[in-house]
Amino acid sequence: MSPPRLAALAVVLLAFVAYGNSVFHGFVYDDDMTVTGCALIQSWGNAGAIFSGRYFTETIEMSWRPVCTVTYFADHWLFGDVAFGYHLSSVAWHALASLALFGLLRALTGGVWGAFAGAGLFAVHPLTSEAVNAISFREDILAALFAVLCVHLSARAGQGGARPWLLIAGACLALLAAGLSKE
Repeated sequence: MSPPRLAALAVVLLAFVAYGNSVFHGFVYDDDMTVTGCALIQSWGNAGAIFSGRYFTETIEMSWRPVCTVTYFADHWLFGDVAFGYHLSSVAWHALASLALFGLLRALTGGVWGAFAGAGLFAVHPLTSEAVNAISFREDILAALFAVLCVHLSARAGQGGARPWLLIAGACLALLAAGLSKE
């Protein structure tokens, strides 16, 4: 396996080693109200409510976070009201954010091991524990993931290449997704 792939795999593994134990926990903090107590996410037929006033009357949300809410819809569809699945999803989102940071740092520095050190630190840092362990804080992970992707795609577009407009469009979509993940 090439050093960049090995380092990327190690970043993902670090995220799962650091936070994998959370998959065996139940719902914490506001998770009961955000997940099991939220009738809105229990049917894809309610997905249109994300774009209506029902979003605020049928959830405990006080701000509009449609990207995060869509992940709750998907988790409920896959796992029902089983906390294990929601926690596994949160750890996977964190691992993706860590991997995206690895890609950004590698693109900015050109080095594999420095990028691994930075992304590895992010993957295991205790400041991310609340966002990973509490399902109702997932918007922090998603906003970080999409913000990092936006910067990464913007940096790659600035380097030139065959289709910079495609990278710029991707960066704009990532920025939109970050903003719709957390206000």
